[in-house]
Amino acid sequence: MRDYLGKDVTILKKVRDKATYRLSLKQLRESIEGPGESDVDYDDIGGCGCFVTDETKTEVQR
Repeated sequence: MRDYLGKDVTILKKVRDKATYRLSLKQLRESIEGPGESDVDYDDIGGCGCFVTDETKTEVQR
């Protein structure tokens, strides 16, 4: 998409030492799959919560 648009655009950003960097999906994948320490915090619950379930709720009534 970046090549198509001819612009350095991303949907993600990375903050390290109070500096913000653009992060492409390719860079994210490579940081997860690559060797060494991953920058991904699997215990982070930030974001919109789309995939967070509330175990106290019952099945949605139709």
